[in-house]
Amino acid sequence: MNAFKKVTQLKEDYDIAHLQLMSAHNDARDIVNAVSSRLEADIEQTDSRAAKLEAQAADTERSETVRRVASMELSKLRLKTFSPTEEEAAAFGEQIELLREARRDALNVQEKMSSAIIEAEQALKEIQSAVVGDESIMLSERWAEGLQEAFNKLCAEAKK
Repeated sequence: MNAFKKVTQLKEDYDIAHLQLMSAHNDARDIVNAVSSRLEADIEQTDSRAAKLEAQAADTERSETVRRVASMELSKLRLKTFSPTEEEAAAFGEQIELLREARRDALNVQEKMSSAIIEAEQALKEIQSAVVGDESIMLSERWAEGLQEAFNKLCAEAKK
């Protein structure tokens, strides 16, 4: 593969890896935001329920059964933990792995691109030297004049 095609192909590969990296980043961020919102709502709902149960347990106007049930439920609520679900954790883990894979690919392409650019620059220098440095173009007018003189001379001699 020539150096220029290699650079172009590597740029396409980099663009794809970068796009995947950004997509996975955005998806992982969306999962974090969604889990955070759900956890905040769960905590708020639990706090609201706990406040209601505390009031019931402390209300001497309520029956002993109501106060005892409220107190038992309140004890259970205080043990409740808040964390991502298995599905949320799996989805997040998948996006983080995609992000890391895309990052590795992008870094790999960057390394290859450095070498490919050096090769392409060398090829450009060779082309530049062969084309721009070709003095035969500048000399060609003198060649044409010399050949024209030689031809004219041949024609003149042939007429003699």
